Amino acid sequence: MSVRPIVTPLRSRSGETAPAGDAPDGDDPNGDEALLRRIASADLAAFEAFYRRHYARLVRFVTRVARRSDVVDDVINDTMLVVWQQAARFRGDARPTTWLLGIAWRKTMQRLRQDARAQASVDLDEVELEDPHRIDEWVEDRHFGRTLRRCLDRLSPAHRAVVELTYFDGCTSREVGEILGCPEGTVRTRMLRARQLLRAMLVELDGSLGEDGG
Repeated sequence: MSVRPIVTPLRSRSGETAPAGDAPDGDDPNGDEALLRRIASADLAAFEAFYRRHYARLVRFVTRVARRSDVVDDVINDTMLVVWQQAARFRGDARPTTWLLGIAWRKTMQRLRQDARAQASVDLDEVELEDPHRIDEWVEDRHFGRTLRRCLDRLSPAHRAVVELTYFDGCTSREVGEILGCPEGTVRTRMLRARQLLRAMLVELDGSLGEDGG
């Protein structure tokens, strides 16, 4: 009979979510790869350590993609159940965090497809294409932070995930593709379309963005 670990949200003493971080792997007995090997042997202590290490990262990722706080805990529980059940399938071809976020991505999309209340996404094919190059600058400009977030909310989960993983999590195109389960070419195409849409929406919300014609 399979065992389902009880997964509950973690909080630090200050009330904030527990910090996330990448643990060194290789021969480190406390590294992520070592923990996954122990989880594959039904080691609950290793599972708890892995969960605590990556909980905050999962919260950020699922929240950014789903844009719905009510699904976060359920998605994380489902994600960690897969980790518990399938840790033996991790072969080290990708970073443990890439493997983990890939699971979280699939579980998030399953939940959104199942839930009729999922936020409707923008039809990218109806958006006028514009030069996207200044999006890189706007992501780094705090002046546009809130406006940019409003625009990100209107992207489809697939396009939003590409932007979030690239700009806010620092993933490479290859890692994004591994997480989302698509080729690097698809990642680049989605990024281009997402940036074009973001520019169109940013100019609409703040006309000053287009004053220089860039």
